[in-house]
Amino acid sequence: MPYLDKMKPMPFSTQATCFRGMVTLQSDNDMVLDEIRDYQALMAYLETLDSQEARKACCVQRMMDLSRCITATVSYVGKASLGEAERYIQEYEALTSTALPSTHVPLTIEMSAINGYFFLNFIQYFQETDYLNMFIRQLRENEIDYDVLNVTEARYPRIELPV
Repeated sequence: MPYLDKMKPMPFSTQATCFRGMVTLQSDNDMVLDEIRDYQALMAYLETLDSQEARKACCVQRMMDLSRCITATVSYVGKASLGEAERYIQEYEALTSTALPSTHVPLTIEMSAINGYFFLNFIQYFQETDYLNMFIRQLRENEIDYDVLNVTEARYPRIELPV
C-alpha cells in the first residue's frame, strides 16, 4: 500500500483510518481470488518448464523483479483464537513466506494479535538499526506502550530441493 504524500501531514489516527480502508479493499474477495488465480497460473507455468534449474531461475528472476519495487512489507496475520491457551502466551513470533530471505524484501513487519496484545516481528536483512529506532520513536511519540522482547539474528532452515 502506498504511503501517499497527501497522507503524510495527516494525524496518525487519520492515517490509520486510511490504511484500514486500503486493507479492506486489498482483502476484498475478488482481489483475493485474482491473486489466487495469478498464483495458480504461475504454478501451471512452472510445471511446463523442463527442469528444476529452469523453475528456480524463473522464480529467482521474478523475485529480483519484485525487489525493485517492494522495499518493505507490513503483514497483519490477524487475531489468533487459541482458546484457554491464550492466557499463557507471553511471546509470539510469526515468520511468513514474505519474511524469507529469498523474497528480497529488505524489511518486513509481521503483526499478530493474541490475548489482547499485538506482537510485531521486525525482520530486516541489513545491519543498520535506523528503521527500528525510527519505528520505536514513532511508538513513543504516539504514546503507544511497547516492550522489546528480544533482538536476534533470524535463522532459516537450509532447504535443498531434489534435482
